Formats: sequence, C-alpha cells, structure tokens
Amino acid sequence: MKAHFRSMVCAVIAASLAGAPASHAQSAPAASEAAPLFREVTDEAGRTVRVPLPVRRIVSLAPSLTETIYALGLQDLLVGDTDYCDYPAAAQKKTKVGGAINPSLEQIAALHPDLVLVTKGLNRLETVHALDVLGISSYATDPHTVDEIITSTEKLADVLGVPEAGFSIAADLQRRLMDLQQRISALPPKRALFVVWTQPLISVGKDTFIADALHRAGAVSVVESRQSWPQVSLEEIARLQPEFLIFADSHSETAPRTVEVLAKLPGWRTLDAVNHRRYAVISDAVNRPAPRIVTAIEELARQLHPEAFVEKSASSKEKMDVEMRRPRMRPLTLQRLLLQCCILLAILFLVMVVALKFGAVPVSLYALGRDLLHVLFGQSSQISSDYGLIVVNIRLPRILLGILVGASLSVAGTSFQALLRNPLADPYVLGVSSGASLGAILALIAEPYLTLSPLLAALLTPLGAFLGAAATIAAMP
Repeated sequence: MKAHFRSMVCAVIAASLAGAPASHAQSAPAASEAAPLFREVTDEAGRTVRVPLPVRRIVSLAPSLTETIYALGLQDLLVGDTDYCDYPAAAQKKTKVGGAINPSLEQIAALHPDLVLVTKGLNRLETVHALDVLGISSYATDPHTVDEIITSTEKLADVLGVPEAGFSIAADLQRRLMDLQQRISALPPKRALFVVWTQPLISVGKDTFIADALHRAGAVSVVESRQSWPQVSLEEIARLQPEFLIFADSHSETAPRTVEVLAKLPGWRTLDAVNHRRYAVISDAVNRPAPRIVTAIEELARQLHPEAFVEKSASSKEKMDVEMRRPRMRPLTLQRLLLQCCILLAILFLVMVVALKFGAVPVSLYALGRDLLHVLFGQSSQISSDYGLIVVNIRLPRILLGILVGASLSVAGTSFQALLRNPLADPYVLGVSSGASLGAILALIAEPYLTLSPLLAALLTPLGAFLGAAATIAAMP
C-alpha cells in the first residue's frame, strides 16, 4: 500500500515538472506581445531614460513643468501635480501628490504614470532614485537661461510625442524676444535689484535664468553673486543705489503696500528707488523656467523702458481708429456674389434699354420689344424696317462697344490696383465714384427731354452725381 502511494506521488510530481516548461513556453509569447514599447532618451541631467511609447499618463513635480504641459496642449495627459502647481487655474484641480521637495511616492505610484517630470534645480535626487526603484521613469529638465528654457520646451515636446507643438512655441517665443530686442537695444540698461525676499534681503545671482530675463528686459542686476539665491546686506544695496526695485508677485496690487512699508524702515529709506517710488511689479512667471517667462520679460521691459513702446502704441491706436471708421465689409459668399451679378446685369439691361430708346430719332420700346419677341419665337425673321436700321446697325453696336470698353477699363483698373496698391484706388472710393458717374450720365441723358431753366439745367448734372453717390453708399452692406 505504501509502495503504491509513493508511486502515485512521484507520478504527480513528474507530471508537474514536465508540464511547467510547456506552460511557461505557451505564456511567453503572450507576455511579449503585451509588453509596452519604449525608447531611450537622454534628459538634461545626463541620465538615460526609458520613455514609454506613447506617453499617456504624466505626473509633474514642478510648477514650471505643469505650465509647459499646458502650453503644449497635453493637459489631458496630466494625471497629477504638486501643491504649488497653480497656473493655469485648471492645474489646481489635478490630483495633488504633495510638495516638490517631498512628494508622496505612494500617491505617485497610485496614479500609474508612464512618466514623471522633474527639474534638477527644484526636486531632490533622492526622489528620482526612489522612482527608479519603483520602476517609474522620470525625465529631468535643467535650464539656466531664457534660451535654454525655450530649448528645454522643445526637447520635452519631442519626448512627449508632440514635436510640432514644441517647434511652434519656440518659434513664437524667439520672435517675440527679437521684437523686444529691436525696441530696447539702443537704450541703456536700468540698474535694478530683484527682490526675492525682504527680511532677510534675498536677490538672484548672475548665473540664473532670472538674471538673464532681467538682461533681456533691459535691466542689469546690481547683485553679481555666483550663488543662485544670495543673501545681501542692505548697507551694500544702499551703496550700490539701484535705479529700480523689481518685485515678482501674482497679486500685483500688494506691491505698492510693500513699497510703502519699506519706505518707513530706516535702512530702506536710504534707497532713492524707494523714496521716489521707482519699482516694477511683474508676474511671478519670471520665477518659473517655462514659456510664460517671455510674457514676464515683456511686462518688465514696458515698465522699465516705456519710451520704447510709446511710438508704436500711438501708431497702433491711429491704425485702430482708422479701421474703426472704415465701413466694415461683410464676407463675400457665393450667394451674395450671384445676387450682385444679377443686380449688375439688371442695371446693364436697363442702361441698354434706355440707350436704345433715346437718340435723334425716337424709338418705341413697346414696338421694339414686340418685334424682338417675334424674332426669338420664330414668328418673324427681322425687326421692323422703320427702326431696325437705327437700332441694329447704329445704336446696338455702339452700346456693345461701350460695354466692352467699360469692362476693359474695369479689368485694367483692378489689375493696376493689384500690382501697384494705389491707396487712392480703394474699393469703397471706387464704388462711390462709379455711382456718382452713373448718376451724372443719367442726368445728361435726361436733360434734353426736360423743360428746365438754364440755372436748373446747369445744376442737374452735379445733382445726378450726388444722388448716384448717395444711392451707392446706401446700397453698400
């Protein structure tokens, strides 16, 4: 009995061992088919990072990176960010994973991100190592100048699979910076103190992206420390006497109160910038290495060098006033084009009828129309000989020739305007002029048939031109 039991156990174990490799061999292809695709990239910290393809879930551990994600139009992929990610407003509604220094690894893991975005200057290396242990890929940025911020945005766009968006944003930011440089390059830079904190007094070092932003806005920091966030003495600032104090605040209305408070303090009263209220307040976007920093640079340049923007602003205002006074034309649709063509053909037909009737020899329009209908319907082969010679051989060729010449002149005038851009050949002016010309022509045609005094006859042509122009203006959309 025992021998029989041992043989059964051995048989079961052997069957299990024999079936295990087969089961593993069958499951291996399925696992390989489900395995996600990756590509390897080098981040700005010099690390080789495996990035899933495509990236569908992102966690951002820096406010600047959150802003960049929104700028790239990838906000739907953002599943979590930090407590300090407050711009744009929609970012505040994302799931929070804690602060940038000590984020919750459990919360990050629960969001199942494909990629976590970090920045070398803000996040800790320990956080990156912990993410590696959890098998979560992280990509680091590390810009130190405005140009590097733009380049970093392009690189991140490529990593996230939207290189076109990155290129478009970079091109727009470079264009705006070049326009700003053209405005202020000839002006001397303002000596300024960028105030990060007042007690103790903390500013920015010369090797930071904020210092580069000040330079691009037409300012130079009086603090030349190599530290990123140097603490400086008020006595040294009093000796340097900056021309401007610069504050970065999301609530610009609080800055005047800050300056008023500083003006009451003994040490700050020694600064001319405080006594004369020479300060600039810009968005806190200047503190974040993201695309919005260019807007902060433009804001600062306008406050430091308002003279560089006066002329163009005035010119823009004048252009806007001119555009406001100019009648607005509705867009030309196919329906409107057909309607206008029908109106023009009706007017042309009316002019032809009038031209056929009036002349040295009177012609009956009724009789002419009757004969034309008889010819069209095959009831007659020719127009009445009483006026057929006059209408067909004399008046009609002249009318058709006049139409042809007028059309040729219109085409020539349009071509001339398209090539030379004559400012006097404005479509509105030409339209009113044409209406006045038509009114004058009709007045000249009607004058011989009206019994008028010499004075009224002399006024008939200008009156017809005026009424024609007025009718054209009234008919314009």
